[in-house]
Amino acid sequence: KREMNLEEKHKLGLGLQILPPEKMEQVVQIIRKRNGHLEQDGDEIELDMEAVDTETLWELDRLVTNWKKMVSKIKRQALMDNN
Repeated sequence: KREMNLEEKHKLGLGLQILPPEKMEQVVQIIRKRNGHLEQDGDEIELDMEAVDTETLWELDRLVTNWKKMVSKIKRQALMDNN
């Protein structure tokens, strides 16, 4: 897989921040599967994007993208149901 550029990492970071709490467990599992670079302080999780391998970053990106698609689909369906 190709390396993630700075803009993609930034976008991923923002995407991870908007995930609902129930998705965070998946995020933690993905990171811990290949990396030990996860610092947790109570409910806060700090992730050093530079310390995470490329494959893990892309897997996290897929998780965020799929979640956004699902939310979009639910919103569209709700709008259609209201009309």
